[in-house]
Amino acid sequence: MIGADIGVGWISNGNIYFQDRYAHGFQTPMIDNTTTDWFAMNGKEENGWTAIQFRRKLETCDTMDVPIRSGTTILIFAYGLTDPEENEDIEYHTASRRETKIIPLLSYANPPEESKFYDLDTFEFRLNNYKILIDVQNRDLVHHLLMYECDPLAIFNDENLPEGICNDISTKINLCSSNIANGWAVGGDVLDILLEVIFISNRRDSSGIRFYLGTSLRQYDLGYLTFGVKSNAFGIAIPPLMDRFVIDSYCNANATKNFPSAGITVLSAFPHTHLQGTSVWTKIIRHHHVKQYLFNAEVYSFNHQYQYRLLKQTRLYPGDEFVTRCTYTTKNKNIITLGGERTEDEMCLHMFTYYPRMKDIYKCTTMVSLHSWSTMWYNKTVTDEKTDLVDFKQWLRQNITWTTDLKEKWQTFYNQAELTLMSGVSGQLNIQTIHLPKYQDLTPEQCNSSRVTIL
Repeated sequence: MIGADIGVGWISNGNIYFQDRYAHGFQTPMIDNTTTDWFAMNGKEENGWTAIQFRRKLETCDTMDVPIRSGTTILIFAYGLTDPEENEDIEYHTASRRETKIIPLLSYANPPEESKFYDLDTFEFRLNNYKILIDVQNRDLVHHLLMYECDPLAIFNDENLPEGICNDISTKINLCSSNIANGWAVGGDVLDILLEVIFISNRRDSSGIRFYLGTSLRQYDLGYLTFGVKSNAFGIAIPPLMDRFVIDSYCNANATKNFPSAGITVLSAFPHTHLQGTSVWTKIIRHHHVKQYLFNAEVYSFNHQYQYRLLKQTRLYPGDEFVTRCTYTTKNKNIITLGGERTEDEMCLHMFTYYPRMKDIYKCTTMVSLHSWSTMWYNKTVTDEKTDLVDFKQWLRQNITWTTDLKEKWQTFYNQAELTLMSGVSGQLNIQTIHLPKYQDLTPEQCNSSRVTIL
């Protein structure tokens, strides 16, 4: 618990005692005498149980406090069996009475009560909510789960459903593999939906998605918009033994020119990388100036991923531009990390839910252009053919000796390389060639302890 910001409380003779402490090492956390930033509000003790309600500011500007950031927050908790005597210090809780919990403290949601429908005829309905169901015995098995909306040109029935798994059916489901629609409010359209589940093993599993349906139609449909980097070796190639490696993606005004003139409203964010990712953020750029973060998961953990409700709904307009950054560390790997679906591969995606739904854009992603790879490093002409990708991956893994100088040049290459931008929907992608533009960034934030208080 070194570096932990800790609130310690107990109730004795009907009185609440609460202390602001900080853990400098593997020893009793010391009382923070610089400022008091943890405050008890209510408390009670019944039948051997103690409950205390407390509050603390998100940012206190106190070196003995930990700022509460967006993204993955690790909480520790422990309890003792007796209250401290007067003028005595707290006792060690022992290893058997402590635990950790991952909670996104800056995300809010109010799921509706579950409703069930039986013997339905065909009718127009609204998908109000969804819940991911992971088999409790297979939490180590399910890697990720995505739902895609098929292109209207895709026509399936009981006679022509593709058979096989994974790459065996990739060509047959091509029109169903790009437009992420997880939790999309279906509205009145009639479309096929593809559910993709990536497993780590071959055990039997019953995971899936539960949908909550209702007959009361709402004014708007919900849409999904994804920023980030194409998940292959052309998009992501991270050198080994790097403390920090950054990959930026850019979505320009040409890709967003058909946004509704009144704008769209963003509700939530879902950042996604694999094991090497440490942070993901997306910024809104207007007239070459960064307006704000769309969402900043500055503390990210692959093992604890969430869909974060934005504290304040954000409007996006035609011509808005977006820069998405994924930051990685490969200090624990002595081989290159490439983009891909496997856990040991990497991804860089930032998915947002919004309304009203747009039908002509689901994603705006980039990758280093094939021209850049072939002229700067690979010394071979490459195309987007699978055979070229296989050869390229083999070259990355077997033909490079990673020196400190080369790793620095690799980061510079990523910062300056020509990019291929892909925006739109499956089968109707708009392809552009761009470079990361110059823009005026946000002024570094000064510490302000008057920020919103979290209860």
